[in-house]
Amino acid sequence: MSSEWIPSRSPAFPGAVLGMMAGLVAFGFGCLGLFGPSSTMPMPQGIALVVAGLINWSSCFFALKRVRLAWAFALSLNGTAVLVFIFGAPKVRNAWHTTTVVGYLPAIIFLAITILLATSSEEYG
Repeated sequence: MSSEWIPSRSPAFPGAVLGMMAGLVAFGFGCLGLFGPSSTMPMPQGIALVVAGLINWSSCFFALKRVRLAWAFALSLNGTAVLVFIFGAPKVRNAWHTTTVVGYLPAIIFLAITILLATSSEEYG
């Protein structure tokens, strides 16, 4: 494992930091869904959010330390999240009683993370 950190001028740096924050948010929502006082979230969804949040946080953290395997996994996990949230946007819109644009915000955030990580492939060569 490399002990060298990605330079802050690299596009991977803000991508990995955003990915770590997204992982923490997913972990928090999963814990809130599992242990919250008035939770209506199904247990498998809460467990999936907790596990995916931890995996996303750790893979983005190690991507900051120039681990190519972690970078590739973070890239694929966040790219998959883009598709999940694109197709899940109407359900988010209906559950929150809001506009479609708000339903697409998670997909836009994960798309930004994916693009920032993908444009820095030479950093992991």
